Amino acid sequence: MLAAAAVAAEGCSGKSNNSDGGPADLMTADLPETGGIQGTCSPVMPLPGPVMARVSWGGGPAYCIDSTEVTNAQYQQFLAAAAPPAPNVRCAWNTSLAPASTGPGCTAFDPVGHPDLPVVCVDWCDADAYCRWAGKYLCGVADRDGVHGGKVTNPTSKMEGSQWIVACSNDGTLTYPYGNEGAAGRCADKKFPSATSGVQPVKSATTCEGGVPGLFDMAGNASEWQNNCVDSAASADGQEDACDTYGGARSSEYVDTSCLAATSPTDTTAHFKRAQVAPDNGFRCCANADF
Repeated sequence: MLAAAAVAAEGCSGKSNNSDGGPADLMTADLPETGGIQGTCSPVMPLPGPVMARVSWGGGPAYCIDSTEVTNAQYQQFLAAAAPPAPNVRCAWNTSLAPASTGPGCTAFDPVGHPDLPVVCVDWCDADAYCRWAGKYLCGVADRDGVHGGKVTNPTSKMEGSQWIVACSNDGTLTYPYGNEGAAGRCADKKFPSATSGVQPVKSATTCEGGVPGLFDMAGNASEWQNNCVDSAASADGQEDACDTYGGARSSEYVDTSCLAATSPTDTTAHFKRAQVAPDNGFRCCANADF
């Protein structure tokens, strides 16, 4: 079991530990890249996107995670930016960063009419590009020799754990972000009471805070891309790579929104292809902490 975590709403930085380097056994394609908008996670000079929460844990240095999923309005700021970052080496095929408007359940992207909905119908490469533009990175390994954000290989290992799982479970002490006993409808899952179907505005489920204070929607609403892809030998360009999403979604039963679903014998983690999109799949970003 992992040790208990603590969080503060500031003290986070967009500076990455990596650019083109890192431990020899981490693929460059799976490392966070420098660049984008730099700054701190303080109210004085916030990074783009959601306010970030600082996570301290027993396995390594502290890090920060977005307090909610990235919203339509926040993603539109990225699309309107002058210069997106260079694509990840497994994403050269991805010629558009706009959310898909076709395909099962995907409708027109509407950041004006629905600014607070989590952005969905984005593929892994879209999520990765946004996080790097924002001076952050797609949540990945919690710590490996001091490196945050690399590809996850063992979600609950002290040295190779998932940043997302550590934050959601309060460093392995919770089954659900709000406690160890699950409850239908407490988060934006299949039983969440709402006048509308589909994903809900972020933080609509006010009883779904945790696993650390100030962190919302880790269970339900939109499932979330992770930097834990397995490269496909049948796909040289990366489109068929298998990537996981965590947290369950609006269409999930509450039992499938567990923080630790990816580590259970009956793994209910959603497995997507890197190029795949879905109407209830989005993302949030992570960043290094200042102290």
